[in-house]
Amino acid sequence: MRITETNTLFFSQTLAYLDVYLPSQRGYSPMTIDSYRDALTVFKHFVEEELHETVFSFCFKDCTRDCVYRFLESLKHRGNSPGTRNQRLATLKSYLEFVSQTNISIVPIYIEAKRIHAVKNPEKEKEVLSEAALNAIFSEPKNDRIGIRNKTLMILLYDTATRISELLNIRLSDIHLKKEGSYIIVTGKGSKQRPLYLSEKTVNHLKYYMSLYHPDDTDSSQHLFYTTIRGMKGCMSVGNAERIIKQYAKAARKKCPEVPANVHPHMFRRTLATQLYQEGTSLVLVSSLLGHSNIETTRCYAKPSEEMLRNAILSIQPSTEHQMTKKWKDQKEDCKRFCGLR
Repeated sequence: MRITETNTLFFSQTLAYLDVYLPSQRGYSPMTIDSYRDALTVFKHFVEEELHETVFSFCFKDCTRDCVYRFLESLKHRGNSPGTRNQRLATLKSYLEFVSQTNISIVPIYIEAKRIHAVKNPEKEKEVLSEAALNAIFSEPKNDRIGIRNKTLMILLYDTATRISELLNIRLSDIHLKKEGSYIIVTGKGSKQRPLYLSEKTVNHLKYYMSLYHPDDTDSSQHLFYTTIRGMKGCMSVGNAERIIKQYAKAARKKCPEVPANVHPHMFRRTLATQLYQEGTSLVLVSSLLGHSNIETTRCYAKPSEEMLRNAILSIQPSTEHQMTKKWKDQKEDCKRFCGLR
């Protein structure tokens, strides 16, 4: 039997897709690429466990529309949310599009997959932290070396509205502390850099932290937040930072019921962005602070406050009422005729 191009092994191009195409041609960040890698890994597990195939037997021709639908149904049974299922589907479509650019026989397979619609994903109102909840969480760290590190991390996370990965990637060379206008340089998605200015209180916390953790550091490439394992300093992991925040939020919830059940690093970013918008900061400036390349991405943070809604309603209320005046006076016959009476 003649071997056709569609008999090419499905996973034969994943390395080039993940390690060359996504970072070099699409400019995706390492964390974004990791999400694509995870999606393809989950699909591989589906192929092995439910289709009883291997990476050495599953071909592109086997990735039919029915196969993809079965994969999505499997994800649903495993309890994956609509958003997660949509991300897995988008990854498959992206991968098939990449392969079809160099292998024309894959185009029909890509077109069939592209016709599969994403699952409807109802928008849920995303929680933000109230002022009381923020104060409760910030009050939890002890005034010891570890506590000061953890409190500084959370304060910077909130005050700069950075993504947790951006904050943990900050190095000493990115910090510029001056008498006026102290700021840090953050590298966001697509390796885009942006300056983020710090409040005076945050600068004081940062200086105190650095006096403990970087008193004599001459290596400007050192990460601002680090952990020491077997005597070696390394960048603090996202998972470690998440555990720290969840630990303090759990303790703070016992004292302040306003602390949400599931506090995560991104909630600090969302809280500041929402507060800025509600206080009158333009969406363009909020978008710039967050490092969004498209202002539409920022609109999810544009949640109006009750005061903004009330003022909007009051602004359209008429200030005066037009009084009706009589068009006639003491004309009884005309009045009777007008009312259809005798």
